[in-house]
Amino acid sequence: MLNLNESPFYANFGLPAQQAVLQQVQPDYYVSRIQQQFAQYFASLIVAKVPGATNPTYRVSVLTLQGSKVIVTVPT
Repeated sequence: MLNLNESPFYANFGLPAQQAVLQQVQPDYYVSRIQQQFAQYFASLIVAKVPGATNPTYRVSVLTLQGSKVIVTVPT
């Protein structure tokens, strides 16, 4: 779902944060869809919800094709 002034060419990238906030729905489905969409570019891509966080927060663990590890915590 696009927001006002948002490009339709990038509709499959990202998550509908504005709608999730307005409807008080956690964006788990969209996070899972994005993980599946980008997993092909990495040796391993794991997105897990951080337990006990007040806001929806995800820990992203990436293993690149070159063998580098990247672990980032992302609040939504």
